[in-house]
Amino acid sequence: MNSQREDVVLNALPMNREQLQRTVLNVNLHVPNLKLGTDTTQPNAKRLKELTTIASDLIEEVWGPGYQFNVQQDTVFPDGAGSHYVNIRVEFRAINLN
Repeated sequence: MNSQREDVVLNALPMNREQLQRTVLNVNLHVPNLKLGTDTTQPNAKRLKELTTIASDLIEEVWGPGYQFNVQQDTVFPDGAGSHYVNIRVEFRAINLN
């Protein structure tokens, strides 16, 4: 909150109780706006794109024993605190054997 740095915030929606569990993970990459004189409302689109590419390449489609990640979409939003963030929406699936 009120950070002037680049930040990553992760959150997940609750998982269901089915044997094939699904949820959505949100990966939010915050980047301070550009400082163009007195205008600090412009997103740093270049840096947002760089970080989105790095994160998406790591989680685009990952398969492991009993789980899978898949990037659904990414969207840029203003956060109202002097920065913009890209939300990478990731679908997570896991097999519940308990």
